[in-house]
Amino acid sequence: DERAQQLLDAVEQRQRQLLDTIAACEEMLRQLGRRRSEPAGGGNVSAKPGAPSQPAVSARGGFPKDTGDGAAEP
Repeated sequence: DERAQQLLDAVEQRQRQLLDTIAACEEMLRQLGRRRSEPAGGGNVSAKPGAPSQPAVSARGGFPKDTGDGAAEP
């Protein structure tokens, strides 16, 4: 029962981290959308600022096994 509670706590913590990550991604998309509306051909340029942030998001999760599962790549 204690183990189940620990797992539940870990799942809830991970869920909060994912929600934080989603919120950060949505904010980044809003900023990129505003920035992309200025230059006409900035499609490729706007994709690059998101790439360096992916490892930081994985590291912030606190679970090293998640960094190699491919979840951050798509």
